[in-house]
Amino acid sequence: MNATASQMPQQNCPFCDKHGLPILPVRYTIARADKGNAPALAAPFGADVTSIDLPAKIARYTMRLLRPGYLYVFDEKRNEWRGYIVNTQSYLYAFDIHAKVSGVVGEKEFNNACKAKNDPYLARCITVTDAANATRVWLGFSDTMWTPAVLQRRG
Repeated sequence: MNATASQMPQQNCPFCDKHGLPILPVRYTIARADKGNAPALAAPFGADVTSIDLPAKIARYTMRLLRPGYLYVFDEKRNEWRGYIVNTQSYLYAFDIHAKVSGVVGEKEFNNACKAKNDPYLARCITVTDAANATRVWLGFSDTMWTPAVLQRRG
């Protein structure tokens, strides 16, 4: 017998228990036009990316989810950094950017509460707290963790 979301005990999940304005971070890429169904970029995306012409019958600019690595978010209004580990499914796992230990997340799966919500998509988003009063939010991606010196230069 399957339990419904309302019958399950309340659990917290670092992947999908997020509050604020969700933003899905993506990256630009080139996809084959003759295979698959990757959509072509549409305005306002790609303003400075599509300056190199591609053969339209063969390739197109598009967007894709993040690859594994580290995503850093700087909120100007709050003067605050947040860090996320990006796993192979592009799920974002928040970590303490000031910890002296390397942030590592294996292939964690959603807990039962998340499965009951049936909404893993929020796990791929960052959220902007109090978005109505936010100013600029900057995102930076890296294959490796940033050092305190890099964070200082960027913030």
